[in-house]
Amino acid sequence: MKRLIILAVLVGMMINCAEVMIEAPNKQNVKLLSESKTGSFSTEMKCLYLFWGLIPLTSNSTADLIAKYDMQNVKARTHYGIIDWLISTVTGGILTSWSVEVEGDVAE
Repeated sequence: MKRLIILAVLVGMMINCAEVMIEAPNKQNVKLLSESKTGSFSTEMKCLYLFWGLIPLTSNSTADLIAKYDMQNVKARTHYGIIDWLISTVTGGILTSWSVEVEGDVAE
């Protein structure tokens, strides 16, 4: 029974409810790329959260990256990598991160 409680606490520390918003900047003509197509430019950002994803510490929107690099045709992917898992595990979920990759074509 003791082991079950310890396991439940450990699993609970790694669960989070972080949200990443896949969106484009206002008044910018942005189209989605299909999954099979690739863009000419790719960039990544980390979204950091407090308390298992309840409070965002950094921007959790792709609009900032799309505007910064003036991207037109984009696709975005969120993933929870090994570094994200380590951050969450070491801090007991108090600090959580998600990786966001945005790929697309830069306007010329």
